[in-house]
Amino acid sequence: MKHREGEDDGEFHLPGLKLVQDIQIAGVIFSYDRDRAEEMNYGPILICMARKLNDWRGRNLSVLGKVLVSKAQGMSQLIFIATMTMVPDWVIKQATSLLFKFIWGGPDKITRQLACQNYDVGGLRAPNLHRLIDALHGTWITRFCKTGNHNWKIVMTEELNRASCDIHCLTSNFAPKIAKQSRNLLEHSINVWSCDQNSK
Repeated sequence: MKHREGEDDGEFHLPGLKLVQDIQIAGVIFSYDRDRAEEMNYGPILICMARKLNDWRGRNLSVLGKVLVSKAQGMSQLIFIATMTMVPDWVIKQATSLLFKFIWGGPDKITRQLACQNYDVGGLRAPNLHRLIDALHGTWITRFCKTGNHNWKIVMTEELNRASCDIHCLTSNFAPKIAKQSRNLLEHSINVWSCDQNSK
């Protein structure tokens, strides 16, 4: 008989050890059920983002003012969780939609790709969540390279080994053996770092 992922089948019992489906660590919920964890982590954040942006709608802000508010007020909680977890596509899509509806007060006036560009090319420096999340995940590489013994670095070392590279690869161009769809945060950070190095 097959059991669902994370379901207690009675084969693992130790005295004094309580099995749970979900656990919260540093404000982030982890679960055997990935969909459940994503909804519990990001559902309330999207609701909070919508409310915060709605509170600013009645004010007479310029478009550039709205861009600043979207960054300062709209994304703060999202950034905290996104630094420590893989962000699902549906969250990025919904959050981006909320931000641009607030910026324009309706349909987009220019393409979002252009809106995210610098002022000198006609952009607004609007938030680009895909790039922001890549940058947040890439910072795990800089943390890994700093001195200090931390248990999570053991996991990162294993991820580097799986990608057929080591810490020395991180200072030069390298092509890790990782699928395009990263499975976890640290694997994604390696992928992001390799793309950044190759673009230099």
